[in-house]
Amino acid sequence: MHDGYEARLDDRLGRREPMLAERRSEDSSWQPRRTGRSAFRTAAAPADPWLTNWLASRAHGFPEWSAATGRADDLDFSPESLLTLEQIVRRRIPAREALHEPVHDDFVQGAIWYLGEIARRHRGARWRYTPDPTGTSRNPYVGRPFVEQDDGNDAIPLLELEAAVLSDETGVLLDRFEVFD
Repeated sequence: MHDGYEARLDDRLGRREPMLAERRSEDSSWQPRRTGRSAFRTAAAPADPWLTNWLASRAHGFPEWSAATGRADDLDFSPESLLTLEQIVRRRIPAREALHEPVHDDFVQGAIWYLGEIARRHRGARWRYTPDPTGTSRNPYVGRPFVEQDDGNDAIPLLELEAAVLSDETGVLLDRFEVFD
C-alpha cells in the first residue's frame, strides 16, 4: 500500500457515511456490498472517444498486425490462441521494459487489443478506459484500456502481457484467462 493510503481511505469512507445512512433510511433492508469495482468506473459510463477510436483502429489494423506476427492463421480469437499470443509476445518482447518502448508500441497495442477481445468474445467482458489528462495517475486502470465483466471482474491486458513476459512457464495467459469468469 502507498503511504497514507489507509488514512485517505478512512477519510473517503467518513464522507460516505451520510450517503449510506440516507440510503438505509429509504430501505431498512439495504446493505452496502463490495463490488470490487474502482470508484473511477461505473456500469453506465459513456464510451470514451479515445477508446472508441482505439478499438476501431485496432480492429481495422488486425489483419496487418496478425500477418506481421507470422502466425496469422493461429490467431483465431479462441482462448487456446492465447498460447500463440504468448509465444509471439515472448519472442518479440525480451523484457518487461520493452513493453513500454515506443519502437514496440504498435505491436504491444495489437497484443493488448487481441487479448482483451478474447475476454470480450468469450467471457462477456466490455472494454473500458479512464483518461489520465495529466499523465500522473498511479491508478493502474487510468490511462490504459481494460476489460470488465458485469460482476466486477476485470483485467488490464497490458499487465497480463507483463505477467507472460516475466514468467518462465508456458500457458500463463491461458491460465489467467481461465480464472477470468
